[in-house]
Amino acid sequence: HRQGVANQSGAQIRLTPAAPYLAGSVWHGVKQTVIGGFSTEFSFRVGPDNNEESHGPCKWADQSRGTCARRGGDGFAFVVQNYGPRALGLGGGNLGYGGISNAFAVEFDTWFDAELKDPYENHLAILTRGTGELRAEHNNQLGICLDLPDLADGEGHSVRLQYDPLFQTDI
Repeated sequence: HRQGVANQSGAQIRLTPAAPYLAGSVWHGVKQTVIGGFSTEFSFRVGPDNNEESHGPCKWADQSRGTCARRGGDGFAFVVQNYGPRALGLGGGNLGYGGISNAFAVEFDTWFDAELKDPYENHLAILTRGTGELRAEHNNQLGICLDLPDLADGEGHSVRLQYDPLFQTDI
């Protein structure tokens, strides 16, 4: 199920173009059970639109078209939710998950939003509010990682997410 501006071309899904405040989501067509854990793998690419007419947002510090630091959109999130198959959160810094209830998000954030207490423009974070509405503010984070390659370099990146509900202290 695709919502918002998400579209599909062959095997590739584009959640949003590199334009401000848009949101898109894609959900598995069949509700999955995650109580016993899960593992998933996917690839992604985040970068500015190559279309010269729509060249993507610039960092506020440098608005010059020739030297603008373009990072595509704000990033995206892998979300596990029990809200419904048509869930779509807020755009911009909320990465399409802000406002979805009963969920957790693994955000791949490529834009610094000071008001959300982002630690840096390029980070990965895990956020939840239990059964409440998710918020992209980092006072809701369970964990964060800054030691990453540039997520918005326009190159392909592969991810493997594994959820193990059993907490093990002997690792």
